Amino acid sequence: DKQFIVFVHGAWGGGWDYKNMEEILESDGYKVYRPTLTGQGEREHLNSPDVNLDTHMMDIVNVI
Repeated sequence: DKQFIVFVHGAWGGGWDYKNMEEILESDGYKVYRPTLTGQGEREHLNSPDVNLDTHMMDIVNVI
């Protein structure tokens, strides 16, 4: 079984921040997830007053 790593970006970032790390780690046998949080980056169109830390936690839970 492959071990997996989930990268979570900071403000004004996105999953693309970890693209290079994904390539390196996957070549070493890891499975890497690098989601972009709701309302950020390419998912900015989903931003609303209802998006908060709970939303972002669910983004990560849904990945794992």
